[in-house]
Amino acid sequence: MKTLKIFADQLREANTAFLGELKHLESMIEAMVAVPAADLGRRLLSIRGVAAEHFRLVEEDGYLHPLVTCRPDLESQRKSLISDHHALLLSLDALIRDTEAGEGLTDYERGRLRQWIKDVKHHEERETEFFDEASDEEPC
Repeated sequence: MKTLKIFADQLREANTAFLGELKHLESMIEAMVAVPAADLGRRLLSIRGVAAEHFRLVEEDGYLHPLVTCRPDLESQRKSLISDHHALLLSLDALIRDTEAGEGLTDYERGRLRQWIKDVKHHEERETEFFDEASDEEPC
């Protein structure tokens, strides 16, 4: 089995790629005064796919699993991170629905998107700190 340090390093790489996608979305919402609803909808659906896959990798493909076995003391933090994943996807789904129903990127949606990106970045920071703490020791 891979060491927790290797899992933490892999998570950092995955987070970097995910945050790169978010940076592209930030550029899109900041650079254009008017973003057509169709363009925004496509970009948000793409981000949703990337986010869902990223969260799945963290939850199911081995990033969190070793911690359940090796660090049961971190179970409540693990559950909180998973809960964040679901909440972030639900809030993105609401943004997608609202922007698809509207006329494009309004100031209101722009603000909501900025907040969503801020929430994701905060979550990713917490997740990285969690894995750094978990990988400090190798109890199993």
